[in-house]
Amino acid sequence: MSVRNFGLPLATAAMLWAFQGAAQDSAAQSKSATAPERIEASLQLKRPERRRIQRHLAAGGFDPGPVDGLFGRGTRNAIRRWQATRGAPATGYLDADAAKALLAAGEPDTEILRDKYILGLSRALKAEKYPKALEFIDKLERTGGDLPLPVYFFRGEALLHTGQYDKAIRAINLYVAKTGKRGRYYRQSLEILLQTEENIEAKKEAEQAAASARAKTKSRAVAEISKLIRLLKRPYSGSGVGRAYGEHRVRFTYRHRVNVKRLSPVSIRLSYSEGKYSSRLRFNSRGHTYRVDFSNVFLDPRDHGGWPPNIRPVVDFTKSFSYGKFGKARCVARPRFGRSSCPSNRPYLLHLRGNPVVHHKSQIEAIARTLNKIRSLMKKAGYPQ
Repeated sequence: MSVRNFGLPLATAAMLWAFQGAAQDSAAQSKSATAPERIEASLQLKRPERRRIQRHLAAGGFDPGPVDGLFGRGTRNAIRRWQATRGAPATGYLDADAAKALLAAGEPDTEILRDKYILGLSRALKAEKYPKALEFIDKLERTGGDLPLPVYFFRGEALLHTGQYDKAIRAINLYVAKTGKRGRYYRQSLEILLQTEENIEAKKEAEQAAASARAKTKSRAVAEISKLIRLLKRPYSGSGVGRAYGEHRVRFTYRHRVNVKRLSPVSIRLSYSEGKYSSRLRFNSRGHTYRVDFSNVFLDPRDHGGWPPNIRPVVDFTKSFSYGKFGKARCVARPRFGRSSCPSNRPYLLHLRGNPVVHHKSQIEAIARTLNKIRSLMKKAGYPQ
C-alpha cells in the first residue's frame, strides 16, 4: 500500500474519533443544561398555576411580560432575576420549593378565605339569593378541609329553593347523618325533607297534566289534519267567459285536483297539482267554434310573485311548514292571443310548501283557516313552528 493510500483511512479514522468526542461533550453539556428544565416539567404545573406565578413575579417587580400562563423568554428572565435575589442558581426554571413559594406568595390565608365565603353565604341566604349561596358553598369546598356542619343544611335549603329537589334531599340527609338529632337545624331539616317530597310529587303531577294536555292537543291537531286532507282532495271545476284577439268571445272551463296521501297521523304527501283548462272560442260573425289551448295559463308563478323556490311534496306538521294564500288567479296576456281580456269567475290560489292549490274562494279560505289552526295546535303540543 502506498503512503498516499495509507493516509486516507488514517485521516478518516481521526475525523470519526474527533466527531465522536465532540458528540460526547455536547451530550454531556445538553444533559447538564436540561436538568432544571426536566425538574420543572416533573412538577406538571397547570396553566392557572403558571398565571399565578407570573402575577406574583410582576407584583414583585420582575416583569414576566403577558400573564398568559405560557413561560416564554420574558417569564424565564423574570424567574432568573427572582432566583438571583434569593441567592439561588439563576437557571430560569423552577424546582418544587421555588414553585411552592411563588404559588403561595400573595395568596390570602385559607382561613381568611373561608371566613369571607361564609360571610358571603350568610348575606346571600338573608337576601334569599339562593343561586349565589350555592356559589359561595362551592368556593368553600375548593378551599379544602371539612365544611362547617351547618353549611350542609344551608346547601339543602338553597337547592330546595332552586328546584333541585333530588340534590336537596341528598344534602339534608348528609347533614342529618353527620349531626343526628342533636343538630342545630334538625327540625328544619325534617321540614325541608317533607317540603321537598311534596314539591317532587307536585312536579310529577304537573308534568303528567302537561303531558296529557299536549297529547289531547296533538289529537285535536290530527283531527284537523284529517279535515285538511278532505278539503285538499275535493276536486274543483268552474267556468268563465273572456275575449281573445280583441273580438272573439271565449268560454273557459277549469278543472283541478290535488292528490293527497297520508304518510303518518301528522304528515302527508301531495302530488304535484294537475290542472286542466279548456276553452271554446266562438267567432261572432260565422258562429264557428274552435278550441284554443290555454293550459296552465292561470298558474304561471311569475304572475303571483313566484312560488317558494322548492316544491316539497311531503308536509310534516310537527315541523315548520310554509303556506301562503293568494287572490284570484290572473291570466297571462300572451302575444299570440292579441288583445285579450281575463276570463270571469277565475279560481283562487293557495300554496302549501310550494304545491299550488286551486279552488273556489270559500274553499281556499277554509284550507287557510285549517292550516292556521294546525300550526297553532302543534305549537301548543310542544312542536316548533
